[in-house]
Amino acid sequence: MNIPLMYGLSRSAWEHCNYLIHSWILNSVSRQIAQTIVFHEYAIDVWIELQERLSKVGRVIISSLHSVINNLKQGKKLCLITCAHPCRCESMRSARNFCLEDEVIQFLTRLNDTFEVVKNPVLLMDPLPSINKVYSLVTQEESNNHGVTAHFLTRIIILLIFVIKNMVSLMLTRMNI
Repeated sequence: MNIPLMYGLSRSAWEHCNYLIHSWILNSVSRQIAQTIVFHEYAIDVWIELQERLSKVGRVIISSLHSVINNLKQGKKLCLITCAHPCRCESMRSARNFCLEDEVIQFLTRLNDTFEVVKNPVLLMDPLPSINKVYSLVTQEESNNHGVTAHFLTRIIILLIFVIKNMVSLMLTRMNI
């Protein structure tokens, strides 16, 4: 909605509504958040700032709740999308995208701490990448971690072989063989 002209007929009613909504928002958020948005002149600016600030956090919370609900339902998916015209219906496309993002969030939040280097940056992306892209990133990180581990184990094995070989050589020398 556009802001009416300063001396337009509807400006007074619009300002009344703006102050009412602005006041309602300020009284609905925590004191810490209210201190950061109190100086906005228009309620729409407050709303946009809160949306930008809290939208991803809300998605993670919603995804966590879906996960809890799914576990209570013995693994049934919560996002079941059906529509007579899925290719032409914008609402269904939005709902499907929401569910696809939910899958990404659930996948990432279930990873253990060794994947923090992938998990946190991906959760901050807007829009979120596809589940296939996220899986690829996680697989790549996993292979990087295992690659270092395999290299480390190889070096330990070589060191052990060297130590055993020297011990056998020393034992044979002492036995005069």
